[in-house]
Amino acid sequence: ADLPRDLLPADEAIRKRIERVAAAHGGGGASAEKGRERLRKVCVNCHRLGGEGAAVGPQLDGLGERGSERLLEDLLDPSRNVDAAFRTTVVTTKDGRVLSGLRLREEGGGLVLADSGGKELLVPAADIEERSFSRLSPMPGNVAELVGEENIPHLLAYLLEKRKAPDGN
Repeated sequence: ADLPRDLLPADEAIRKRIERVAAAHGGGGASAEKGRERLRKVCVNCHRLGGEGAAVGPQLDGLGERGSERLLEDLLDPSRNVDAAFRTTVVTTKDGRVLSGLRLREEGGGLVLADSGGKELLVPAADIEERSFSRLSPMPGNVAELVGEENIPHLLAYLLEKRKAPDGN
């Protein structure tokens, strides 16, 4: 009961989209190679897989272990179940600026955030008035449009192949 307490309610349109894409994937014919191409065009701006890409979002090596149902949820309804490590940190500074990004670390007397482009931003601890966390995923909610809904079965096929991290674990 405690685990789903903070999850956002599933939206009916998203649920139907997930069902549509799952059915398309289950129908066969998905190409992992086409999925790899889509990942390289869209996803590596934020995600790292096999040593390629940025480290703004979660590392994707070994992601296939989650299975198709969870991967579809992660892709098409990214704010439903956001790991605390990847929630957006929102900082209000004493001079009234509002900054947000992925919390990377606390260092040198400040907080280091990664903005949406992956650029690191150091916010001195002495400048922080308030810090909060968003329940929304930093991953765009329109991944189906960015990747193309017709390409999601291909992307899913590719990600499902990634069942182990490169070191074999």
